[in-house]
Amino acid sequence: MMAMFSIGIAAPAYSQAIAGSYRAEAKETKTSKTGEVRITIDRWSTKSERHELIERLLDDGPEALVDGLRAGKHVGTLRTQDGATYELRYAHQLSAKGKIRRILVATDRPVDFWVNKEGPRSLDTPFSLIELRVKTDGSEKG
Repeated sequence: MMAMFSIGIAAPAYSQAIAGSYRAEAKETKTSKTGEVRITIDRWSTKSERHELIERLLDDGPEALVDGLRAGKHVGTLRTQDGATYELRYAHQLSAKGKIRRILVATDRPVDFWVNKEGPRSLDTPFSLIELRVKTDGSEKG
């Protein structure tokens, strides 16, 4: 199981080679709770890193994918409004179709935008995959 979030973005202008910082309003799809996140991408995952993660998932399943993410190099950070920081272990941008580009980022653990400080941390979702959609002129997509 994967956590799914809808994110509206304030982003820098499009650049194929340069990573960037993104401020976004995230909406958790199960509860409809919203909150601000800041995503900083320091570098894009290499083709070999991407290929290895895909092979792990297809050959050995989600647990192997999580192991691959945990073994992966740091590519950036995600910070939630409550101050929690998550290391990004995967960042990839897909070719822009029309005027929209898609950016995928992943962590090796679940992202919890609204941490329940009283209860235990959820282990239902062993990792998080987040998709950003950004207009190629850098304006918000939603």
